[in-house]
Amino acid sequence: MAEESPSTFRIGLVMAGAVSAGAYTAGVVDFLMEALEIWERKKRESGVPTHTARIDVVTGASAGSIAGAVFASAIRDQNYPDLRPQEQRQPTQLYRAWVQKVDIRPMLGLDDLEKTAVQDPRNWLRRTACCLFGWCGDTAPPQPGAVASILNSDALDAIANQVINVAWTRADWPGYLRAPLALYFTVTNLRGVPYSINFTGEQGSVFGMSQHADYMSFLANSDGQGHPGTYLPLGRIGEYDGLGGNWDMLKRSALASGAFPVGLAARVLERTGTAAYDQRCWSIPHAPQADEPCVCKTLEPIEPSWPQCIEPKESYVYEFVNVDGGVANNEPFELARRFLANDLDVMSCIPGTAATDKHLPRSAIEANASVLMVDPFPNDLTYDCGYAPDTGLIPVLKGLVGAMLSQLRFKTEDLELAKRGDVHSRWIVSPKRSGMGPGNPAIASATLGAFGGFMHWRFRDHDYQLGRRNCQRFLQTTFLLHRDNPVFAGQWPDPAIAQFGTERAFQDGTALFLPIIPLYGECAQTVPEPAWPKDALTDFTELHKLVKARAQALTGRLIETNVDSCLDRGLMKLGLGIINLRRQLSGKDNIIADGVIAAIKADLQKNNLLSQETP
Repeated sequence: MAEESPSTFRIGLVMAGAVSAGAYTAGVVDFLMEALEIWERKKRESGVPTHTARIDVVTGASAGSIAGAVFASAIRDQNYPDLRPQEQRQPTQLYRAWVQKVDIRPMLGLDDLEKTAVQDPRNWLRRTACCLFGWCGDTAPPQPGAVASILNSDALDAIANQVINVAWTRADWPGYLRAPLALYFTVTNLRGVPYSINFTGEQGSVFGMSQHADYMSFLANSDGQGHPGTYLPLGRIGEYDGLGGNWDMLKRSALASGAFPVGLAARVLERTGTAAYDQRCWSIPHAPQADEPCVCKTLEPIEPSWPQCIEPKESYVYEFVNVDGGVANNEPFELARRFLANDLDVMSCIPGTAATDKHLPRSAIEANASVLMVDPFPNDLTYDCGYAPDTGLIPVLKGLVGAMLSQLRFKTEDLELAKRGDVHSRWIVSPKRSGMGPGNPAIASATLGAFGGFMHWRFRDHDYQLGRRNCQRFLQTTFLLHRDNPVFAGQWPDPAIAQFGTERAFQDGTALFLPIIPLYGECAQTVPEPAWPKDALTDFTELHKLVKARAQALTGRLIETNVDSCLDRGLMKLGLGIINLRRQLSGKDNIIADGVIAAIKADLQKNNLLSQETP
């Protein structure tokens, strides 16, 4: 690892899963970038702190990966962050993606189903004749495409093609970003990577396992030299515009990470060669011999148990279906921590070697790097004191899914550090605002199982602005280190210390603390708390029509593609038609649309986003 300047504080930016609350993450990241850029320019003046705060690695899960991909692409724009006069400024790519563009209405569209429908009536007649009478002709009639998801995922592709398709106009790489900048996006790999453990026995048994918590890794401002097959290079400054080179794979990986199971379509990714898995580093507990130094963990490669069919491994194309990276790892903290502690060169291990898995200095006086997590939904402790055992099928299935996800995210090492007060190597920015009652979320997107932000742009704008405010408060009051930390040595002029220094509790007394990122210019002006967007959405007529049309199209397609007997298909469609007709005769509408809209209204009212008297 290259020797770092003692006055550099390195940051691993972690963007947790968020579904529609990516708008909050976008607000935090945009403010953070503005603060770094303004401070960088301010350093040309006297009396300004001159140490460096630098983002070395960005990791994301689910919506966090999409935000990370948009962020990485936006760096190519010379006007990001945009500090031009107000009248010349344009919305950032993150704001465009997460506030202006992502919305439930396009996701309820039918074009994804229409493009795979059997359009020609003659083909429908051929299919019916083949099914009823066996008159199939020389070739089987075309079949409609299978349903990929409840929502129309093509809408997200269209957004990604716009906001990640950015031209290189930046001439210089910012000093507050590492060159190269590492990016990791978690995915849940449904195909899996095979591993095995050999056991001694008469049969020579092998215990097989499959790894599904996967990730895609990229390097921005890099040609990838020295890391073949492990990191995908995004090119150096000016090398690739738009979606050229590996930028298209970056987009696809982010969408795969955000493929919320069932709700959004699963995504297929591919790797050429197996080096990304053969050289992947694993943190292995180490028990030293009597004459060896004590090393808690080492980083070592463990080669998967690949079958013979993949030879030659260097050219084998490994394809795999993926769903939301948050299923297996919703807060990819460890990827960022390991990168900061061990650096790029040992994130890919050389077979036959081992290196010490280091930890980051943790005290306020010693910390020189930290993981900074943006998490719109930090996991609160939930313990049901009134728990009543229920062995019914549905309650058990619901409990099983929750238990599996929670166990996947359970980390004993985090429990140990959580008990320590003086840990300055991990930080979190999460939603906080005034006027919220117990149990009420601070962001509008938290409603409807985190899909609430998709309902209205004002919900998303509120969360974006709150993200900016929370980031400002975090940088001013929390993201601080002890004055005697070596990062600050000789870098803080006395006027700046007088301006920014603050007394904080430390050990048995108090000490002077200084901000890691001092705020200047616009970023020093108080960001107001946004008004709570109550009653932004009161007319549900359009939503009801869209849900009804989508529900009818989905049920019809599911019957067409999953029921072989044309007689059974006809009977099922007839039954659904009778149910809906009876509801219409009684003054009601589509059973699915009515239920969905009723649930939306109830949850918005519960979270004070809709007046109780709204019909």
